[in-house]
Amino acid sequence: MTKDFKLLYQPLVTVIVAVLNSSATLQRCIDSVVNQSYPHMELILIDGGSTDGSVDIIKHNSKKIAFWQSKPDRGIYHAWNKALNHARGEWISFVGADDFFASANSIKSMLYSAHSSEINFISAKGVLVDKSGRKIRVFGKAWEWKSAKRRHCICHPGSLYHQSLFERFGRFSEDYRIVGDKEFDLRAGSSIKALFIDKVTICVGEGGLSRNNAFRTIIETIEIQSNHKEIGKITAVANGIAYLFEYLIYRLLKIVGLENKIRSLLVKIGLLNR
Repeated sequence: MTKDFKLLYQPLVTVIVAVLNSSATLQRCIDSVVNQSYPHMELILIDGGSTDGSVDIIKHNSKKIAFWQSKPDRGIYHAWNKALNHARGEWISFVGADDFFASANSIKSMLYSAHSSEINFISAKGVLVDKSGRKIRVFGKAWEWKSAKRRHCICHPGSLYHQSLFERFGRFSEDYRIVGDKEFDLRAGSSIKALFIDKVTICVGEGGLSRNNAFRTIIETIEIQSNHKEIGKITAVANGIAYLFEYLIYRLLKIVGLENKIRSLLVKIGLLNR
């Protein structure tokens, strides 16, 4: 993308954050969005009825927020769908309330790397961090339809969806508590024309639903893969068993305190995904 084109192509980016009792991390998340160097952005927060002071934080930042509401909802995908009804951006990013962009240039570096008008999805790498901010591991690979049918390896937080994907394929399914984003990506399938940025653009809190509900994540993933005509039940179950095996190895290594060293080795030789 040339410098002149960068100056001309500056679409609005909508960042959507679903919130529920996230007072400990919410301000950090908001700051990381409003401090982005890319100038054309809007922030939407959907709170699910927090009782821990999160709403007070939202109110304190209300001038920085394009739209927000606080009322009980049916989960994160219901919150995202409500936010999409108010999103005006050409590109849309979903960020957890315990996530934060790794630098002020995260959005700019992703958006300005899109050299083709065919690109409708941009992702990068994320770094998993604990409550103290300590980096645990880097994750996230390029979207490839063939490999996505086996294992969803992209870093979803902070990635950019072109609004045309939602116009064509609808909203997130609210039938799933944890894997609604994966279901949407599988639904879009080969229609996703992806760009991958090989750098860390976001820090992801380790308290996410999928990371703390591994067995439910596996069950839901088997279900969405089983329902997909290009995958089917047999392959879906096999994928689920492989993921369960990887998860059990990780838990065992964590117990004995060797997870980082051994995991790095297994990733290097191809026995584990990052």
